[in-house]
Amino acid sequence: QEGRTYAELLAGRRERQMVFGAGEVLLLLRQLLPVLAVLHSQQFLHGDLTPANLLRRDRDGLPVLLDFGLVRGQGAPAEGVTPGYGAPELGRGDPAEPWMDLYGLGVVALVLLSGEEPAQLLDPVSMQWRWPACLDAEPQLKTVLERLLSSEVQGRYPSAAAALQAVQQLP
Repeated sequence: QEGRTYAELLAGRRERQMVFGAGEVLLLLRQLLPVLAVLHSQQFLHGDLTPANLLRRDRDGLPVLLDFGLVRGQGAPAEGVTPGYGAPELGRGDPAEPWMDLYGLGVVALVLLSGEEPAQLLDPVSMQWRWPACLDAEPQLKTVLERLLSSEVQGRYPSAAAALQAVQQLP
């Protein structure tokens, strides 16, 4: 595929002291969640969603998932996740579940919106996310991201289809 990863795109924007806008991130969510829904319906997970593992295809601007070497069946041990992008439960050795991809997608969204790495966005003591100021003007998007990144598994979307439904309702 011809294109640049979102990590490369973000690096280019950082050089110009820019980041991704809320509309761009919302579009990315709307484009990726159907792909994740299909992947999860086949009992597979990506396992390592990061800006480096997402390519924006040159010919049509659509995102493409990369690094499928980490795809595994649901319930398998979760290993090889890029630090900062994995759900807290991964450190406990919990088996891989679809919401883990959704958590990683939430982290990707925060990184693109802020231009900062996960370690700078997550308070190591309180384990609370520092939300980019741009989300103050986008409370509905912030609510979706809060649910993707909920510290409680029960507070997260149960599936990519459920997250997509919520994202499609946003203006």
